[in-house]
Amino acid sequence: MTRAEMPPTTIIDKQTIKLLGGRSVEIVAYSNGEFAIRVDDAPFVIAEFRGGEQGGDAAVRLSPGRQGSTVHGNWHRDRQVKLNGT
Repeated sequence: MTRAEMPPTTIIDKQTIKLLGGRSVEIVAYSNGEFAIRVDDAPFVIAEFRGGEQGGDAAVRLSPGRQGSTVHGNWHRDRQVKLNGT
């Protein structure tokens, strides 16, 4: 069954977490197993993604920024340090 043929997705759960400084994060679970994460006071960029292993955990780290920010360069630098052990 292709994505276009799948039944409509409905929201099955929604939780909002209030953070210090007035920000909030909303996590939405859908009937097809997907999740959406909404953060107010944008822009944010994906600074790190871990996971995807069968049966493992997945984590997404967001960083304040916008397209063209230095987050990718910082991630690459930190990744090289981790790989090289320096």
